[in-house]
Amino acid sequence: NIENNAHDRVEDAADLVMNMSLLTRDEYEEELDLNGLDGTSNVNDADLPLSARTRKINADQAKGMKFFLSKRHVLLEGSEEFEGVLKNADDCTARMQGLQSL
Repeated sequence: NIENNAHDRVEDAADLVMNMSLLTRDEYEEELDLNGLDGTSNVNDADLPLSARTRKINADQAKGMKFFLSKRHVLLEGSEEFEGVLKNADDCTARMQGLQSL
């Protein structure tokens, strides 16, 4: 189900944001370290931190992109889609605000 996959991706992203916000500055910098991504190192992608792998994938994809075509969606207030987006935003906000108590 596409909606479940989207929900899982949102959950995964929220978990990643939460985990990254709990890192020390040094741990955060290490997570974002992109050493070996310039092609001069033999670093295996699987050995890179998740953030570094994600940045590499995005950079690789960007090389082949010439244009960005956005797709707009109009959410009508009161519609099922509108309510779903609001619920996702509220859930994410509540989850992130819960970090303040840590």
